[in-house]
Amino acid sequence: MERAAYLLWLFLAFASAAPNSDTSPYYTTWPATDTTWPRTDTTPYETTTPGSRCTDIFEEVGDHCIFVDESLSGSWQDMRDVCHVLGGDLPNLQDANFLADIKDYLNNHGYTGPSYWVGSNDQITEGVWQWVNDHSQVKLGTPLWGDLSDRHQQPTGGSAENCGVLLSGDHYFMHDESCGLSHSLICEQYHFQGTEAEQADISRTDVVKPVTQMSCPSPYVIVAGKCIFVNTLAETSWESHKTSCESLGGHMIKLNDANELGAVFDYLTQSGVAHNFWIGATDDHQEGQWFWHDGSRVREGTPFWGDYGTSSQNPRGGVLENCGMITASDHYFFDDEDCGAAHYVICETDMT
Repeated sequence: MERAAYLLWLFLAFASAAPNSDTSPYYTTWPATDTTWPRTDTTPYETTTPGSRCTDIFEEVGDHCIFVDESLSGSWQDMRDVCHVLGGDLPNLQDANFLADIKDYLNNHGYTGPSYWVGSNDQITEGVWQWVNDHSQVKLGTPLWGDLSDRHQQPTGGSAENCGVLLSGDHYFMHDESCGLSHSLICEQYHFQGTEAEQADISRTDVVKPVTQMSCPSPYVIVAGKCIFVNTLAETSWESHKTSCESLGGHMIKLNDANELGAVFDYLTQSGVAHNFWIGATDDHQEGQWFWHDGSRVREGTPFWGDYGTSSQNPRGGVLENCGMITASDHYFFDDEDCGAAHYVICETDMT
């Protein structure tokens, strides 16, 4: 509470010192264009370790620098103003892997009680979501947006809910929320936001590795820089489809990058496909230890694994469900399944 009290005092001190006018960086209505925010005295806090790219109270998380205070809460604009005072902004999750890193950080530090505001809203044009620090487009659907028990994927609040929040009640997937409600603080240090955040209105495939001049062998197509084949010719077991992918010179798809999962979601939904597909994840060799075909670990939790609108996140099938799939009825998030069940498959191979 001492830390929260100090931050609140710091914010109020700066707010009272700054005139309430359109020229003040603290009272500029969104979208703000002034990104030259003042630095502040943060000596009451321990600074980051030597050698870190982050400065002052920010910690390095993945490719970003963040500061979390779960005990300090307020409206979306209040928390954004605090971030400005500290030299940052609410997080930009255009790179969806940043959400995975934030979720891991919250879990590892025991900060999983409250919900947290993020830097997205649709206050200018209803239904057009933007990241406020650079006005780039917020990608809808998987992997960022969660759902509730009605299983309708967010955002669903219409004109009454115009600000983005990582909802603790939905495993920290993003939801739309009334901007005046009170949620907790995550700030991203402005100077170290990634190159993806500097590009406005880009497609999801631009976030993942760029497509080279190489091509994919038939029947594979390029999606997000990967050669994939969405095989809807036959529904069969995980093991049978493992063999079928290998016979086509590839393997079951590996989706350890959240942006690639989003690109596959886009490809399937835009193609009008609504099936379940095996992917190359399994814990068949050791229960609870999920691996891809190449022996690398499958990332756990948000934004990869779904929940079918419940409070329990997959995988949850225990020893009876040891193979991975993505499911149309749960927005193509990961699910565990009986390996003998019959589903279609997505194969992947190398470019030529």
